[in-house]
Amino acid sequence: MQSVVGNFGSLVLLTLPIGNPEDISLRALEVLKSKELFVSEDTRTFKRLLDHFSIDATQKRIISFHDHSHEKKYKEIFEILKNHRDVYFVSEAGSPIVSDPAYPLVRYCLENNVAIDSIGGISSVISALELSGLRSQPFQFIGFLPRKDSQIKEIFKSLYQYRGTSIIFESPRRLEATLKLLIETQLNFRVSIVKEITKTFQNVYRYNHPTEIDFTEIDFRGEFVLTLEAQNQEENNLDNEHLQQLARNVLNNQGKKKDLAKLLGEILSIDSKEMYKELVGDKF
Repeated sequence: MQSVVGNFGSLVLLTLPIGNPEDISLRALEVLKSKELFVSEDTRTFKRLLDHFSIDATQKRIISFHDHSHEKKYKEIFEILKNHRDVYFVSEAGSPIVSDPAYPLVRYCLENNVAIDSIGGISSVISALELSGLRSQPFQFIGFLPRKDSQIKEIFKSLYQYRGTSIIFESPRRLEATLKLLIETQLNFRVSIVKEITKTFQNVYRYNHPTEIDFTEIDFRGEFVLTLEAQNQEENNLDNEHLQQLARNVLNNQGKKKDLAKLLGEILSIDSKEMYKELVGDKF
């Protein structure tokens, strides 16, 4: 696999199973058997996967790389690539670019004229979408939510304007609190909570509204993907620019700004203070 950018080897992003090892692709399995150089987020997990397929890990060079890796680790990998050798990046599970630490290394390699390649496989994002029972087109991947409650609520409000399904990763220790924040927003979402995708205890909890979520039936242990689809789409996804222009017209006719901001805030699921700032911008 030759670099198409520089005269180096390629950094190859290798997707691994997310739960069931039998989901590995034939291409990925061939790489595990025949290639030597790997960069791994969790070397112990990777060695266990090799052992599952009766592959001798002692014959591999496995370099640890994670979110807190120092610059010297980047340089170590780059020196290997400079010697015309391909390096295969694996995460603990799934794609190393979706929620794991490959992105900084990808950017580093591109900035140094190293080509990037990909050998795909199963995706928790797509699997969650398939299992959710929610609208599949369009959809957007949000990743992990921020830590602050206020920021999470603002994200939920923004997702309510989206004409499709939003896919969110959430840790088991935070999921219950996140769902309670969703209920507090009083927004009308259809909700699917997908648990342990491809694993023995895979399950899907589906609700037509956040207030229907039954916390007693959810086992909050394991890996989760939260999927949300805003309801009343035609009513709640009116063109914001058009509505704001109408609001400006009202203001030009001596409408009360604060009252109008409250009204539009309700329609658009935007904080009334933020709506007020939009309405009294530079044009007024």
